[in-house]
Amino acid sequence: MIRNITKLALIFISLIFSDSSLANDSGDILREKNCFGDTYEEAMHSRINKKEFLDLQANFICKVIVYQSGQYPVGGILLTPKTEGDQKVPAVIFNRGGNGHFGALNYSNIFLHLKPIAEMGVAVLATQYRGGMELTDGPDESVDEFGGSDVKDVTNIVRLASQLPYIDEHQIHMVGFSRGAMSAFISLKKLNNIKSLTVLGAPSNLFKTIEERPEMEKVFDYRVPNFTSNKESELRKRSVVYWLDELPDELPTLILHGAKDKRVSVEQAKILADKLSDINHPHKLVIYDDYHGLQFSQGLMFKEIKAWITGEPKAE
Repeated sequence: MIRNITKLALIFISLIFSDSSLANDSGDILREKNCFGDTYEEAMHSRINKKEFLDLQANFICKVIVYQSGQYPVGGILLTPKTEGDQKVPAVIFNRGGNGHFGALNYSNIFLHLKPIAEMGVAVLATQYRGGMELTDGPDESVDEFGGSDVKDVTNIVRLASQLPYIDEHQIHMVGFSRGAMSAFISLKKLNNIKSLTVLGAPSNLFKTIEERPEMEKVFDYRVPNFTSNKESELRKRSVVYWLDELPDELPTLILHGAKDKRVSVEQAKILADKLSDINHPHKLVIYDDYHGLQFSQGLMFKEIKAWITGEPKAE
């Protein structure tokens, strides 16, 4: 779902702001800039076609933002339908996959993954996580703890969303892909204002992830502080199957997964669904004949997400 970072993405995430009008509170926007500029000529470097640009310009507001999260300025994307007067729209918090710069959101992701959600009539706010977007006043990408203190970047962008005047603070939803699903689960230990949750390619048990992909242990060792000496406890902290009872009661949870997923096995989705059933937690599991990014099931996937977000979701 999220492409490997490219030179184009590096141009995007290394956006430099000269405005240093800083705020102090976590969740405050420090600065912002249009994603693509005001004219197509300015946007041509992003390799989008003119029709896409004009549609985005006519119907949406797209901004690269920097917001405060604890001690760090953190990058993100804000994509919202244009509204009239005092109209308020629901919001979706989108948690990307990857870690550090890998998987960072770029121009293509806006059109492939964020815009289809915004077209549902909702504002989309996506965090790059601390260090995921190169900033002159920001931290190095090594501060990403893969489900540690970086989870604050999720809770703080939720706080940001609830403060925006055009967002209905009672209709904030969350979508998490891969690592972003893990971050979503952990953040929900502290959040009680999320209306629904959708997870795609979600690792629900990191012990099983290491069994399936032994090379991931190197990622955990690099990202997770004191991983070697606290391996079991740190993996458990990041594995939702061990603490499902800490999620908000009655939070509708949609689980989307590919049967051919080689990064996170579909067994993790099935086990998660079974354990949610054991505690009578409302959920729905949808398995596609597809891979980790569900790249061949995008239409069906977004249709399912729209029904979950805009309808009255009921578990099957």
